[in-house]
Amino acid sequence: MAAGSATRVLGPDLEVVLLMEGTGEAEVFDQPTLVPDAFIFTVRVTDHGWRVAAYDDFIPEPGWPPQFERPAG
Repeated sequence: MAAGSATRVLGPDLEVVLLMEGTGEAEVFDQPTLVPDAFIFTVRVTDHGWRVAAYDDFIPEPGWPPQFERPAG
């Protein structure tokens, strides 16, 4: 697996991490590029290091019923 290196900050303690299948060689993209089958995580820095906050690039809001998909709009 390889990690995307472009910083995608969502907030003071939140960042998006993109994990994708790697070739073992550095790959450089000079424009936004769709990476099929990539795993997207939002991570939060804590006193104990980075922790996964969400599986996607948005943080779900608490409520009932639970919403696990991005809101429309």
